[in-house]
Amino acid sequence: MQISGSSAVVVGGAGGLGEATVRRLHAAGAKVVVADLADEKGKALEAELGVRYVRTDATDENDVKAAMAEAEAAGPLRISVDAHGGPASGGRLVGKDGEPLDLAGFRKTIDFYLTAVFNVMRLAAAAIARPGSSSSPRRSSRTSGRAAGARWWR
Repeated sequence: MQISGSSAVVVGGAGGLGEATVRRLHAAGAKVVVADLADEKGKALEAELGVRYVRTDATDENDVKAAMAEAEAAGPLRISVDAHGGPASGGRLVGKDGEPLDLAGFRKTIDFYLTAVFNVMRLAAAAIARPGSSSSPRRSSRTSGRAAGARWWR
């Protein structure tokens, strides 16, 4: 995979695993967009590395589209990493007090860790595969999917 000169979106890129990913991609020559809600950390990475920070809520379709558009403007979008965090509800299905686990907390956990991940994946895949995109596998035989014989874009 050609990382140097490609653009990359790292959702949740302002801290932890996401920040480490941003640093590695940047060092490999990618034009990185940090998509996160942690403004202070995101802006600090932007100032330190010269990457682009876009305030992004992974559960919000328009926010993720804006991050993808920023990455596409920087160069051929070939890399999307989702390392975002969020609230998590946990506990026993039925507590020791006999009360069931909170449904609202469970729904919020699913929204952050399942629905948001799917949202990022689908929008990144669409941006990468968009006809006319310089990173589209329909336009380039150098993509790893085509080299491996995959036909995921049909």
